[in-house]
Parts: sequence; C-alpha cells; structure tokens
Amino acid sequence: CVEQFTGNEYTFTAVVYATDANGFYVNDTHGSIYVVTDTNANVGDEVVITGTLSLEGTGIKKPVITATTNSYVNATGKTALQPEYKTIEEVIGVTAARQNFYQFVTVAGFVTPVEGGYTLTVGEGSAKLNFAADSNATLANWENKQVDLTAIVTGYQSGWQLSVVAESIALHQTDLDLVKDAIFTW
Repeated sequence: CVEQFTGNEYTFTAVVYATDANGFYVNDTHGSIYVVTDTNANVGDEVVITGTLSLEGTGIKKPVITATTNSYVNATGKTALQPEYKTIEEVIGVTAARQNFYQFVTVAGFVTPVEGGYTLTVGEGSAKLNFAADSNATLANWENKQVDLTAIVTGYQSGWQLSVVAESIALHQTDLDLVKDAIFTW
C-alpha cells in the first residue's frame, strides 16, 4: 500500500519522457511517475531527483514526487520512453488502480466537446482530456475531428483521464487500402 510511503523523501535517477509547465514525467526500471519541479529538463535528459512522495487528485489518487532544490540534470541524450499505440478501449478497459497511472500512449479518437472540456471518443468508449491552461482553445481546433494524440494516463475519477502531450495532436490518417478492401469485399 503506497500510503505508508507518502511524506518520505526519496532520491532516484530516471529519464524524462514528457514535460509540462509544472514539471516532468520520468521513467526508470521500476516504472513512471510525475515530478513537480522547477528543474529545467528536456525529453531524454537523465535527472537525479530528490523529493517527497504524495498522493494527489480525487478518486484513485496518483503518486507524485515533489522535488527539492537538490534535483538536477545528470546527463542528456538518453533514450526516453516512447508512447505505445493503444485503442481507446485498451486505455479505458484497464483496472482502475495506481499501477496503471502514467502509461504513455498514442491513441486515435474523436475530440468531443463535453461540459467543462473535451473527451477522446470512439464508439461507446471515451476518456477525459486534460491539457495545459489554454487547453480548450487548443482542443477546440480539433473538435469533432478524428485525431491521433499522444497522452499520459494521469487520473481516474469514474473514468480514465489523459493528459495530452503538447504538440502531439495530428489528424488521423486512414489507410485507403483498408477502406477499398471494406468497400469492394462484401
């Protein structure tokens, strides 16, 4: 149970695989976690983090490290975790548990407006999209369009939430050979 480890300070080394305005996501041989920090780091940087573990959010709380001033970039140019292509069903179908936080995924779906934001939707499946402060303006550009986006599974409250990685949304490209096969093979 992770609760018994919260409030303690830890030091570890990991490689940055995504960043946002408040910190970065790192991965090592034990898994991935979000680090709240003002340490400047880029994707592929190996960082040494000293910080305190806490649980944040509502629903199933996610583990987060809040870094101290002792954190620093140790090396650059390391191989960063790459997103894994998953269907929306694979993302939302996993058990609502802490070990499923911080999956780094590329997923296709339609950006659908809902009260208070957007979801990525395919058929009956959907996941709430989180983005930076200007998210609604950015996501509005993709409203009702089928896209491929790269995101990190960052929350669970009656459904999985995806934090979109900046600059990672593109129109979904359909394989025309598959369309032709579907049309001409009845």
